Amino acid sequence: MQCVSIIYLVVLCCFIGDVNYYYYSEPGHDQLYELGRSFQNNKYINPSTVEYWYFGYETWREKNSIPRPGNESGFSSALRLFLNTSDGHRYQSDVKFVNGSNVIMATKLIARHWKMNNTDEQVNALVSVRDTVDSVVLRPEMPFAYAPVYVNWEANLVIRKELLRNLGLAMLCVFLVTLLLIANVWTSLFVLTCVILTLV
Repeated sequence: MQCVSIIYLVVLCCFIGDVNYYYYSEPGHDQLYELGRSFQNNKYINPSTVEYWYFGYETWREKNSIPRPGNESGFSSALRLFLNTSDGHRYQSDVKFVNGSNVIMATKLIARHWKMNNTDEQVNALVSVRDTVDSVVLRPEMPFAYAPVYVNWEANLVIRKELLRNLGLAMLCVFLVTLLLIANVWTSLFVLTCVILTLV
């Protein structure tokens, strides 16, 4: 399944593996529903932009008074039927079956972030989306969120975490080396202060 996205678009691909879509759609285990609701409730995502095949499928099933499938095969057949209707046609690229069979290989959910004003918001949005995805349990293949801009946001997340640590280690090295070479604590502290001031 191709995860194509544009800037500020989160594409979530749920890979089937050993995941039973029927099981995770049943009351009491409805993690498919929880996934969509979690994205709609995420403060960094515009809820009106969440496009999710499962919501469309459930709305179609209830509108047409189609009973809840009794097994995985029934679920897959009903889903395939839905995807071939006018209501489900738009979701055809979001659900992939194994070689034309009724076995679901992968699905995806699409959503848009609100506009981010700075790097801190971008990093917080990335962490928030990851927490949202991690809160949903689909075993053994856990869902994941992807967008091309996440590469840059991930870099900013790493930079934010490592910046203070690396600066602290560098200052410690400067202090220890000057203390070793000059052998005077006050002079070493003065040199360290000068280095810190040049960085600021």
